[in-house]
Amino acid sequence: MKKIIVLLSLSFFSTSYAQDWFEVASGTSNDLNVIDFPSNLVGYIGGTDSLLLKTIDGGKTWEKIAYSGVTFVESGGYDDDIINLKFINNEIGYMTVGPYSNGVFKTIDGGLNWILVSPMEDDLCYNYGLYFFAEDDGFLGGSDCFTGEQIHRVDLSGTYPASIIDLPLSVATVADIDFYDLNYGLAVGGYASGGSILKTEDGGSTWTGIPTEFGPSFILNEVVIVNDTLAYIAYENDDDTYGLLESTDMGESWHYHGETTTFYYPKFRAIHKAGNGQVFTAGSTEIEPHGVIFGSMLTEVWWNYWSLDQPIESISSYNDSIVWAVGDSGYIVVNVNPESLTIPSIEEAPFDFTIYPNPARDYFQLTGINQEDVSSIMIHNCLGAVLYEGNDFHINSNDMSEGIYLVTVYLNSGQQLTKKLIKG
Repeated sequence: MKKIIVLLSLSFFSTSYAQDWFEVASGTSNDLNVIDFPSNLVGYIGGTDSLLLKTIDGGKTWEKIAYSGVTFVESGGYDDDIINLKFINNEIGYMTVGPYSNGVFKTIDGGLNWILVSPMEDDLCYNYGLYFFAEDDGFLGGSDCFTGEQIHRVDLSGTYPASIIDLPLSVATVADIDFYDLNYGLAVGGYASGGSILKTEDGGSTWTGIPTEFGPSFILNEVVIVNDTLAYIAYENDDDTYGLLESTDMGESWHYHGETTTFYYPKFRAIHKAGNGQVFTAGSTEIEPHGVIFGSMLTEVWWNYWSLDQPIESISSYNDSIVWAVGDSGYIVVNVNPESLTIPSIEEAPFDFTIYPNPARDYFQLTGINQEDVSSIMIHNCLGAVLYEGNDFHINSNDMSEGIYLVTVYLNSGQQLTKKLIKG
């Protein structure tokens, strides 16, 4: 495993922190645009040239998904990119692709098959932002083909435009959406002729443009609402950059957040609030080696920062404090040693079992547990597909290809335990 070396302090406003980020093999050189963990076991990464990766072991290993249902437009020898992913749970999620394809897609089987849920005729020509409270209950962000920002509501009846009022003249795209509760939300845009900030206080039925003094060179990439007053926007600028944008009045006014400037002058592309409340933001810098992550302290005003080998495009987390980031050239890093990651199971499961032999070739068997206590056994491949479901303790593995599998034993009591199987 590669250990990322931290630079010395570059500013009076921030401090470097003696924590390492560890690189995890992705198996690709494609740029990685977005990462999303719906649970501490399953995660997804979307990248350039229609690449979709999935993990079922908490991020220790990643496999490419050969999926269907998404039509990508090829331009210059390359397919469209996966721009955004948002999963409701391990199986149900949404995808935006671009820049040439039109529509938002949904999966209900862990990314194997996708269906179109928002076609071009819905007037959402370019698709970027995704936010969902639950399945069939959320928002799509983008723009129509010739004017500007659009936000569409998703519910059981389909997709339809939300009302946007008092929006300054702009031809931007809604890139990201975040909600603090069922009523208060913020949306930001960029990617065209400058960024815009939108706010809702009625659950997204109506969005109001927030006037700012930021010029047309600002690209507002992502927004995070920290609490009922504090919010941050990750942005990049063709001219100078001054850290994050910050609001301390529920998004009504915005100013530069000097503590995240430093001599890096970073172009922030991603921002994320972990389960423990800590905020992470990341992007690129002109200072080699060109990637940077900032993390807020929970009890102080200072921010830690780390220099990384590649520009960072997206951040996600699970278990409150295990944070992942992805970036250019297939780059994946995590803030804990990957060897310490374990396959989660029900806490205090009162049983254990052994897989023998492991690695397996023609067969394997389960030992150490009474068969009469077991309700079922399931085997998943690296893509999450179920390969076996039954209650045999001696299982033929001749038809299983080489790779990593998860074996889950379910007890009659309702408890379960999962272990990794290697097929050699």
